[in-house]
Amino acid sequence: MVSNWLVLGLVLNGLSQLPPTQEPVIQPSEVCETTSPTIHTARAGETTQSVASQYGLTTTTLLGANPQIRNRPVRSGDKLTILPRDGILYKPVAGEGFPEVAARFNTRADVLFELNGCQMQESLFVPGVRWQAPSPPPPPPPSAAPAPPVLRRLPPPPILPAPQKPPSKRRST
Repeated sequence: MVSNWLVLGLVLNGLSQLPPTQEPVIQPSEVCETTSPTIHTARAGETTQSVASQYGLTTTTLLGANPQIRNRPVRSGDKLTILPRDGILYKPVAGEGFPEVAARFNTRADVLFELNGCQMQESLFVPGVRWQAPSPPPPPPPSAAPAPPVLRRLPPPPILPAPQKPPSKRRST
């Protein structure tokens, strides 16, 4: 009967004779997508809906990436920024990194990192976030209107005696 210790020794000794395994090297190009926006030159007759549909985007995404067409129709020759999918372009403020931007938009930092070429950029593509038109400014406060006149309290009217009935005239027949 062969001892378990002998078998274990042979296995371990045999394993030590194998060449060491190497960690696979992952290239950034294998992980990092290039999601740079592209530029579309509008042609006559195109609308925000038709351009968005052409690229599989919502009109909201197209309007968010192109402030020049938010309040007017698309014109022939307009250069439109086309995002790789629905989302927004966000300009990080000084000191913001992927974790802070991810927290701001409730997404994962590793996804932002990979979708933005594995490097911080001037504008980051944030997928899945819907652009919203800014709310209109609140109406200006009412101008200083003159205060209503102060009403003076008048004394109650005097009590007048009740009018007396004139004597009734009887007709004689």
